Amino acid sequence: ARHGWGRHSRDAKWKDVRDAVRTAFQHEDDTRAFIVVNGDESEPGTFKDRELLLRTPHLIVEGVILAGLVTDATEGFIFIRHEYPEQIAACRAEIERAERMGVCGPNASVLGRPFPVSVFVSPGGYICCEQSALNEAMSDRRGEPRNMPPKLETNGLEDLPTLVSNVETFAWVPYIALNGGAAYAAQGVNGWKGRRFFSVSGDVKRPGVYEGPMGMTLRELIYGEEHCQGIAGDRALKGFAPSGPSGGFLPAKLTAGAGLPRDHVNNKSWQALAARRGIDPNATEIDILDLELELNLFRALSPTQALGAGVVVYAEAATWRSRLSIPWNSIATNRVASACRAGSERRRWSR
Repeated sequence: ARHGWGRHSRDAKWKDVRDAVRTAFQHEDDTRAFIVVNGDESEPGTFKDRELLLRTPHLIVEGVILAGLVTDATEGFIFIRHEYPEQIAACRAEIERAERMGVCGPNASVLGRPFPVSVFVSPGGYICCEQSALNEAMSDRRGEPRNMPPKLETNGLEDLPTLVSNVETFAWVPYIALNGGAAYAAQGVNGWKGRRFFSVSGDVKRPGVYEGPMGMTLRELIYGEEHCQGIAGDRALKGFAPSGPSGGFLPAKLTAGAGLPRDHVNNKSWQALAARRGIDPNATEIDILDLELELNLFRALSPTQALGAGVVVYAEAATWRSRLSIPWNSIATNRVASACRAGSERRRWSR
């Protein structure tokens, strides 16, 4: 569950941090605690946080301050990937403005207590978007996921209570604080609650970031006049990646009719869509097998995997593709890629 989504509910995370701080206060222990915005948007096909950080930094900063008030945290950080210089500058400028207003900083007169907020620039690395790896990177250690428990809400930065949530979560906090959770939840449709931002790229007429109700159908998002307005060149839709390419590919038939599979609220693909909300539709000319193999090359070349295996995976897969006629589906492509990777590893270690 990257970015912390799916581990447990956000309100439970906030409560866990607050309870940990109050327990420390009762025991006269270190009562510091931290709020961290996970802005290390490294998943392929996702770019909504980039726009929120650039265009609405005031919402993120205000969300951090409100989270600090609710959880009794003592300091806030906005963790942003180093490839986002404009977003870094925008957030720093907004923090300075909030400090002048007295709502954060070492002399937060409105809060009645110090609450410094700062931007932490990611040292780089795809894996740092995972919340425990992010915690390790901020602690000046190698950015790798750590075993849990203990969870970050009780033992995070400096082994102290730490709340880590993604950019969009904090951006919605001011609205919920002003209007209430019920008002936010009521905006969902088809059994879902709330509103979300969706990153849409690929072969659509109007790619971009769209706000919409949770539970809206993929057909509405891809073909709606207010959204992507259909496939570029009026071609046929072949398939889509509902949570960015790393989440796998689904066939176009899932957008037919109502666009919702049976028991969609519990469907893992739709849960993945809710988690990262990066959608990559592909037209008929796209070779899904080649695309999946290229993505496996990307994963293999990332700092978390072996370089040699990745290079061989791509080369052998190209050879296999010319010999085999494999019908398109996500299971077949993933099996071929996994077989190539496994074969490469066997040869690599047998030499």
